[in-house]
Amino acid sequence: MNDDYVRMLTAEQIIKTDVFDAILSQPNDFERQTAEEQCLIRAKELGCTSSFKKLFKAYKINIISKRSVKKGNKTNFIGQPIELNCGDWICDKSGVHKNVVDNRNGDIVIKYASPLPILVVEHLKNIDTEASKVKLAYFRDGWNTLIVNASTIASNTKIIELADYGIVVNSNTAKLLVEYLGDLIALNEDIIPKYDAVSRLG
Repeated sequence: MNDDYVRMLTAEQIIKTDVFDAILSQPNDFERQTAEEQCLIRAKELGCTSSFKKLFKAYKINIISKRSVKKGNKTNFIGQPIELNCGDWICDKSGVHKNVVDNRNGDIVIKYASPLPILVVEHLKNIDTEASKVKLAYFRDGWNTLIVNASTIASNTKIIELADYGIVVNSNTAKLLVEYLGDLIALNEDIIPKYDAVSRLG
């Protein structure tokens, strides 16, 4: 987007989708930011800064929403023991993350629930106490499994205990990891195997 193009824009033109597309189509973040600043300066000259900011923000949110991963998205971890539906989470060799819209400016922000692959692979129900447990599979120097109480992965504070077993989670990512594992369970009720378990001996 060159200076001459921006300087020729009228108040009516600068809030059109053609201009917004031109900004977003720049090849990198620096060029996009430069183009946006140029248009903001021109919008100020034309007395329509507020309209430009509001409409450009709405346009970015709309574009990002259309690009969001839909319900049919599935986990795509290398060597994964099970393939699960994962909603709007992106699950690949880089771990587990999702794209979130920053409502302040309409920009896309990447939020990581885990830098490593992690899945819910089994539901276990104690036939004596009816307590529920889940088996997690996580990748750290190969695939490992861990059985935990269902309440552990439903709590932002308790889930941090999984760090003792090699699962990467801290106070910053706990809420997102709880949300991700909860989504896996909700989206895969008919896929994740269910087993009965007993606690008594003999």
